[in-house]
Amino acid sequence: MDQHEPAFFGHMKARQYTLKDGLAGMLIEDIYQDRRGLLWIATADGGVSRFDGEAFENFRPSDGLPDFAVMTIAEDADGRLWFGTLGGGLAAFDGRGFQVYTTGHGLPSNEVLGLQPQADGSMLLLTGAGIGRFAGGACVECTTHIGGQPLGRVHDMVTDPTGTTWLATRALGIISLESRCLSPVFEEGGVYNWAWKFAQDASGHLWIASRHRNKEAVVGRYDPGRQHLDLVEVRGPSEVAEIVRPGIRHLRMDDRGRLWMARRGVLMYDGQKWYPFSARFPDADFQNTRLTYEDREGNIWAGSYGSGLVFCSRPAVMSFTEADGLPHRKVLCLAEDPRGRIWIGTEKGTACLEEDEIHSTTTGPPVLALEVDRRGTLWTGDSEGNVSKGTDAARVIAVRAEDDLVEEVAGLWQDSAGRMWVCTRQGLLGYIEEEGFVALKERLPPNCQTMIADSEGVLWIGTAEGAPALHYKDRSHRLHAADCAGLEAASAVNALCEHEGRLWAGTPRGLFSIDSRSGRVRRYTMDQGLPTNGVRSLGTDRQGRLWIGTNGGGALNYKGEAFHPVHLGEPSPERQVNVILCDRQGRLWFGTSGGLTMYRPRPVPPGLVIRQAVEGRLLEAPEAVSFSKDTAEVEIHFQGLRFRIEEEPMLYSHRLAGHGPAGEWSEFRPAKKVSYRDLPVGRYRFEVRTRDPEGMVSEVAHLQVRVAPDTDGRSRRRAKPGRQPSAETVSGHSPTIA
Repeated sequence: MDQHEPAFFGHMKARQYTLKDGLAGMLIEDIYQDRRGLLWIATADGGVSRFDGEAFENFRPSDGLPDFAVMTIAEDADGRLWFGTLGGGLAAFDGRGFQVYTTGHGLPSNEVLGLQPQADGSMLLLTGAGIGRFAGGACVECTTHIGGQPLGRVHDMVTDPTGTTWLATRALGIISLESRCLSPVFEEGGVYNWAWKFAQDASGHLWIASRHRNKEAVVGRYDPGRQHLDLVEVRGPSEVAEIVRPGIRHLRMDDRGRLWMARRGVLMYDGQKWYPFSARFPDADFQNTRLTYEDREGNIWAGSYGSGLVFCSRPAVMSFTEADGLPHRKVLCLAEDPRGRIWIGTEKGTACLEEDEIHSTTTGPPVLALEVDRRGTLWTGDSEGNVSKGTDAARVIAVRAEDDLVEEVAGLWQDSAGRMWVCTRQGLLGYIEEEGFVALKERLPPNCQTMIADSEGVLWIGTAEGAPALHYKDRSHRLHAADCAGLEAASAVNALCEHEGRLWAGTPRGLFSIDSRSGRVRRYTMDQGLPTNGVRSLGTDRQGRLWIGTNGGGALNYKGEAFHPVHLGEPSPERQVNVILCDRQGRLWFGTSGGLTMYRPRPVPPGLVIRQAVEGRLLEAPEAVSFSKDTAEVEIHFQGLRFRIEEEPMLYSHRLAGHGPAGEWSEFRPAKKVSYRDLPVGRYRFEVRTRDPEGMVSEVAHLQVRVAPDTDGRSRRRAKPGRQPSAETVSGHSPTIA
């Protein structure tokens, strides 16, 4: 991998989907993820596909879609999906079927090339003969001419920070609603033939994707404030320029300000350098890439015109070692500053990770403690008793006792008064003032391991010697041993964390939960689900879960019910998790004896679909089933929604409410179906939930089940108009999905 290339590029994996995988067509025009997490793919040769991560379900004219060529997809505030077609007009899909609108309903043209939902509930239509505003089942406003000239095909529309609305057209180039044209650059016969797409950056500049005749690889950039258009040259190796040399078909700006462009592949621009993203995947076909799309989990999808769909899975796990810039692979401590940079203390100095790239900042003795103060200044403590302030170590304070022996800095913490407290391995506790280090008279037991402050400002220190191994400092700066019955079983405290109002301690003999007010202690060991009793580090995430790092047993999380292990790469018996940090983006960072590992939890709980029920015949995606009591067996299939490559399997738990023992939740298992035999007459409610590999549990999906008393009755489901299958349950709701 290029050392200057974004690190996540090299960790991504790609998979290509074609007709053989069930995709509706090979000419991809648009990609959209709906509010439930399902992915929709519009094709110009096969209708629309809906993808749940496992299988494609296709919609064509025989299902009510007005045309095979679907150009664009949008979703309104009510959850209806809208499809613009190349000749069949506009189709609204409410889950039961398609409602079609054409020029008979006021559309400027039956070629609908773009859809833009509006805050007032209306929908802007970009068509083959201008633009229209659609509301209440009809076009209530149309613009087909500007400056007396017909607009023709409109591919995109955007409003810049000055309030000017621009249209990307085939006939008139880029023109505003006030008839102002970005000329002569975009005039027919000039450098460009026509414009395709806009993207707006954080500065308000408009980036313009266009088909052009120029031999150079360029992209348009318009400054609305200066009313000036530049042609920005795409610089880099030949593989970079070749991607966009015939022009750019599509571009978009991601939430980190990076510009993605597509034509003969995929290019990414971070404001300084151009990266040939598609070159990272030589086994995937990116020729004639029509567009790119980023889903909610950060995966990249590329739709091509002829090669189908390429899925580039954003890595859930990324690992960093000396090869990536670490001074040493043994990571001992972590901290995040206000700029989102991750500071890394290692066995041989400090490093900084920014934008997924690591830069070594200092080399020297082991860095055992890091703290970022309220002003955003980094403080570093090392094994030679030095506390450094600032990334450039502008101030170095020597931590010494009266005997002037070297003290190894084990912990740093800033109190409400702004004083930086220091704890050493040798049991010295004190704070830093302008004059230097001030030590308390009392000493802690030797071999201090960790120090944290709770929400009430009480400072807690864990040691590896002494009984008990947990101490705290009161507001008068006096030290006390934590007198909690049951804590004596902890021979040493390696890590401390406050979680849900309790203090948690990681020890070589398990995990301890301590109520500091009542003194009650609860202990968790391998008998309660830990992979090993050696707990080395603790942390919390934004979902309210406690994370546990172990000695050789990897990492896992806990949220009141059970421990859920997480795979962080190839297991290694000697690999221990020394420190855990959750950053502002919700990513988990694990400092281990084998390097730094980033784990990206799923940002939202997984979705869930009940796919089918079988009771004598197949019922696809039902919301309710009814059958005779003589039916011997009912089989229900379900599927969790996920878009990752080579991920550990999702687990499922289910119950049949109203049916004795079956009414209790089952254990989470990988099986995606369940069978019930000889059900008595009655009404039941089947419920299922799924859990992903990091322990996030979906909302409950449900299915109404009725067992009828008549022996002559045939099994049936609740009738719904429109295409079959007619219903689907996703994430706890029961919408009818065609």
